[in-house]
Amino acid sequence: MSFAAVAWPVPRAWASRQKNPITLPAAVVVGAAWIGLALFGHELHQGLSDEHHGPASFVSPVVRAAAWALMIVAMMGPVVLSAVTFLRANTLSWRRGRATVQFLLVYVLMWMTVAVPAWMLEAEVNRVDSPYRPVVAAGALLVAAGWQTTGLKHLALDDCHRPHTLPPRGWRAMKGVGSFAVRHAWACIRTCAPLMLAVAVAAASIPAAHLPIMAAAAGGMVFERRSRHPRKAARMVAIALVITATACLLLAGGSD
Repeated sequence: MSFAAVAWPVPRAWASRQKNPITLPAAVVVGAAWIGLALFGHELHQGLSDEHHGPASFVSPVVRAAAWALMIVAMMGPVVLSAVTFLRANTLSWRRGRATVQFLLVYVLMWMTVAVPAWMLEAEVNRVDSPYRPVVAAGALLVAAGWQTTGLKHLALDDCHRPHTLPPRGWRAMKGVGSFAVRHAWACIRTCAPLMLAVAVAAASIPAAHLPIMAAAAGGMVFERRSRHPRKAARMVAIALVITATACLLLAGGSD
């Protein structure tokens, strides 16, 4: 016997039919991650400059990896909630806890791979003179806006809502949860990684605004994922990115 849903309803419809007992714990974890970013998030956008030598150069990547994990939990936590709800609804009650932990562990680990290109981009931002960094931020946001309108983005967004067969017990159940986590994380990465990388570049370019930039991007991702018309919502997020990029260009012009 396998548990499988014939359709994966959008979160709004899902929430209207069924209580979600993990909403409060998820809110606590995500809220704690945002507090951590507010206190220590600057480490995420602090490239290893040339004057960093010795023990600091070893510790800093570890700290930045932890900060990136916080960023994933804070920004992607609300996005992945519907998938976790689907998982728990299609898992035997005595397996729900371990299945949830397994799913989230695989999900976060896959997202951690995106940290490598993010750090490479941040290192390049550090080479740019400060007056021109808002222009770099604008360019990154415009690239992300372009991705929002592509067919590949829309296909990935559709994949984020696809159900998955979950066997009820045994090693097949573990394998089913693992494959669901990998497939869903890969869909999320294809959908949101360009925006996450743009956020990393923009936050490194304008460190004082790193928290508002991340919060706005997180809101956009949740909006397009929870919308009844995700593709239309993705295009609206693209428009918001273009407006933000224009503001960055005006900031660069004002600093001349």
